[in-house]
Order: sequence, then C-alpha cells, then structure tokens
Amino acid sequence: FVYDDLKDYDKALGFSFKAQAIRKSLFGEMHPQMAESDIIIASIYYNLKNYSAAIDHLERGISIFKHHKIDKGPVLAELNNNAGEVTMKLGKYETACQYFQNGMDANVVSYDDAYAGDVKYPKEFFRSSLLLRSLNGKGNSMMEMSKLKNNRTQLLESSVLNYEVADRIIELQKKSLLDQNDKVEFADLSHLIYEGAINACFLMHEETGEGKWLEKAFYFLERSKAGVLAESLFSMNAKSFGRIPDGLLSFERKIKSEKSAYQTKILEARASGDTSGIRSMTDALFMLSNQADSLERVFEKDYPEYHTLKYTNSSIDLNHIQENLNTGEVLVEYFEGDSNIFIFAVTPGSFEVSSIPADSSYHMNLKKLKNCFARQGTNPYRPEIDFKEFSSSAQALYKLLIGVPLEKMRGSKSVRELIIIPDGQLWYIPFDVLLKDNSAVSEGNYASLNYLIKDYSIVYGYSSVLSFGSIANKHTKASEDYLAFAPLYENYPQDSIVQLALGEFRDAVTPLKWNVREVETLKEKFAGRYFFSRDATEGTFKKNAANYNVIHLAMHAVVDDRDPMNSKFIFYQDKDSMEDG
Repeated sequence: FVYDDLKDYDKALGFSFKAQAIRKSLFGEMHPQMAESDIIIASIYYNLKNYSAAIDHLERGISIFKHHKIDKGPVLAELNNNAGEVTMKLGKYETACQYFQNGMDANVVSYDDAYAGDVKYPKEFFRSSLLLRSLNGKGNSMMEMSKLKNNRTQLLESSVLNYEVADRIIELQKKSLLDQNDKVEFADLSHLIYEGAINACFLMHEETGEGKWLEKAFYFLERSKAGVLAESLFSMNAKSFGRIPDGLLSFERKIKSEKSAYQTKILEARASGDTSGIRSMTDALFMLSNQADSLERVFEKDYPEYHTLKYTNSSIDLNHIQENLNTGEVLVEYFEGDSNIFIFAVTPGSFEVSSIPADSSYHMNLKKLKNCFARQGTNPYRPEIDFKEFSSSAQALYKLLIGVPLEKMRGSKSVRELIIIPDGQLWYIPFDVLLKDNSAVSEGNYASLNYLIKDYSIVYGYSSVLSFGSIANKHTKASEDYLAFAPLYENYPQDSIVQLALGEFRDAVTPLKWNVREVETLKEKFAGRYFFSRDATEGTFKKNAANYNVIHLAMHAVVDDRDPMNSKFIFYQDKDSMEDG
C-alpha cells in the first residue's frame, strides 16, 4: 500500500505477489482470502492503466467465490464493483452495468418488496459504501449506454431512478454515522452520486425538453449540500435550540452505536451461515430499536424544537425558495463536478440551469485568481504581470460563472442582489472581484476596474436549505448591530502554503497589509465594537459574538474542503490565554 501511494507500482506489484504467494502456501489456491490479494493486485494494474491484467485478476477472484458457491459478502461485492470500473475504462458499458448489479446483489442481503419498479430497493446490506459505489456505477454506465443506444430516454430515466435509490440510502445512512472521518469519506462518495444524478437529469431535460427534470436536478443539488457541514449545523442548532440534557444526547449516541454494531454482526452471521447467535442478537437489536423509538417520542413531546431540527428532511422545495426571494434578487447556486460545473439560477419568476465544462482553462483561471490573493500575485517583482493575470482571470471567470446564467435569464437587467452559493474550489474566490469587462482607466489601476460588487449587492450562503429552510428562521435578533476584528500577525516567517496545508498555521501566517485600515473605514461608517491588533483574540470573539447581528472578520482563514468543520479563522494568539487562536 505504501509503494502504491508513492506511485512506485513496480515495487507495489512485487510485494503484492509475494503476499499472495504466502497466502497460497497457508490457505491454498482457491481459498477466499486469495481473492483479497487479487483485489489489491488488480488495483495496482488499474493505476498502471493495464486494464486487461486488472480484469483478469478480478475475474479470478470472482471465480473463487463461484467455486465455493458463495454469492453474498462484501469481498465479492468489491470484486464486482472494481470489475465494473475497469470495464467502464474499456468502454464496455453493458458489461460494466452487469458487474455493478452483481456487486449490488452480493452486498444486499434482502430487498424491500414494498418498492416496485425497474430498480429494486435494498433493505439489508453489508456496507453502504459498496452499495453506493454499485448504484453510482450503474447510473454512470446507463448514461454512457444512452449515447450509443436508440432507447436513450429509457436508459436515462433508469439512471435517474437508480440515483433516487442512492439518495434514499444516503439519507438513511448518514444519520447512523458516528466517526467524523467516516462522515467525510461518506460525503466524498455522496458528492460523486449527486454529480451523476444532476448530470442524468440535465441530459434528460436536453432529450425531452421537460422542466420537471431540471427541478429534479435542483433537488439533487440541494441533497448534495446536506452533507457533513449541514449535518453538523443541524446537530449544533438542535442542541442550542432544544436545550437537551447531555445525558440524553449521550444515550442517543450510545443507542445508535450499539444498533450499528448488532446490524453488522447479524449480516455477517447470515453470510457465513453461522446462525447460532442470530436469535439473541436480533432480540438485542429489537430492544435497542424500541429504546430509540421511545427516545424519539420523548424528544418530540418534551423537546419539540430539537425533534423538528434533528429529524427534519434536509431538502427544500424550489417553489418555497421562489416565494421567499424578493424582486431583483437572484439565487445562483453551483455544483462543481469532475467534468462539469452546473449553475442553477433562481428568481421569483424563473429558473434556469446551465452547464459549463470543468476543463483546463477553467482550472487555470481559478488557479491564477487564487494565486493573486494567496501570494500577492505570481510575480511579486513584476506588478504589470500580476495586473494582467488578475484582470484576465477575473473577467474569464465572470463570463463563465455569472455571465452565462444571467444571459439565459429573463429580466436580468432588473437584478440588484446576487445570493451566491459556491461549491468546491469556488469557495476560494471572492465573487465580488469578478470583472464584467477589462476596461481599466490605466494599466495597473485596480480601483478603476468594473468589479461585480459595483453593480450588485452580493450575499453568500452554504446551501438553500440553510439560507431559506426552517433552520434559517430559528435565529433570534441579537441586541447589538456590528462587531469587527482585525488581528495583528507579527513575527511570522513569510512562508508557506505547504505549512498551512499541514496544519502548522502559526508558522505560516503572513501579515495582512490592509485589514486594519479596512476595519477602521467601517468604524467611521457603522456604530459597534471594533477589536484591532492584539485585542482581536479568540477569547474576545467568543465573549462577544452571540450579541451581534453582523460580524466582520478581516483575518486569515483556512478552509478544509474534506472536513468543513475543521476549517479555521486565525485570530491574534494571546500567549497568556488558554485559547489556541
């Protein structure tokens, strides 16, 4: 695994074959553990793009299970999923689709008979991650098949149905996740699911012209945002508004953990054929389920606000958003996928969806614009080059990210406020500085550029659920209006983004030239409390933040895409304080 991670695939293969030889000497050539070696070796061949060798090893692993007449289990499911991904690379989409279905059947212990139709709904299964991979693979293979077959509409509709099942699995499973790392990994997989779902809906709209498919795409967009951060915010708000005793919350977590453990043990026992302990485990699971139901009734009766937040469905209706938008307001929400960026633009009377390619030009302009802010330009000793790179990238991104949706929108000239909900790398750029054109009065004159902020009021949000849903209406108005911080960063080396990525924040923070001036300008215009330099500490923020309606933070921050709750603001570090800043 180490050599595989280092991309030294020859050494990785060498050690993997040695490990397989040891397993063979211990267990024999047709033992199921040999199939696990085949999975590892196939993954290395996959990385080497030797897809024929990869599929040979995966088929060999599958044949071992056939030899023992074993048709269920997570290893067999992984073999089939991996075989599906390899055959997708080979362009054999029908074969890939069958592999993914086989992987799903190997992973699922029982299907829910209550759900009829083309796609069966899994009821009991070994691993949700394997199941979601199967569903995602099936959906993608159907989309690829639709490009080559005459029954394009039928295949795309089946793809969407497939993703609807995946969406339901995600909704049920994310509530049972306990470990933060598991939540982050689950969020990554969920993002792939929703990218496929949005793409399938978009293609269906292109094929049929029916608006319902764009509304379905918007549904999937919002479901994609109901991930790690949204779940954490719902949980935090539930505790805040519900005033739940810590003992009840601990009991809730304990029940969830024990239920998950018993469910896994029961499924593993069924798959192995060892039914001796299933009865007692099933009884224990039944008791835990009753306790969970009883606890939910307690929450519903005694802590109704907590119950509403905790158990509400984290999605929102498009009509509800349109009803809550004012004239002149536009919600522009993004989904950044591996291949395309989908842009959803909503006004009180219209709804448009656009797709732009996430190609090398898009990524290059993003990188240039981020560099202009992160390191004060890519050429600090040639300001004219910095200016050109900033203005060209800011204008190119405006055309793609704002110009495209506004051009399609009816009545775009009356728009005065943009509600921006970014995604992925778009969180790193301030939309305020995107340029409608490149008409500076003079070269290097940044103040004369036609910034987006000059024409529109701009508001940012994380998702429509958090901006327009029930949780957005739970906030009470604070007693004071304006609070601002402009910390001092002194005696820090002038490096480096690498250290920031590693978490060594304090050795990487560089001084901000204009943050104090920025906040002083605000102080001249707005009444409130202002903390500068060494007074702008984490402790001061925690003491005051809850009392203010508007909080302005002119400071460094670090965003963690994979684990949003690990993102950080960087205050002045008070050496005498217990806070880490």
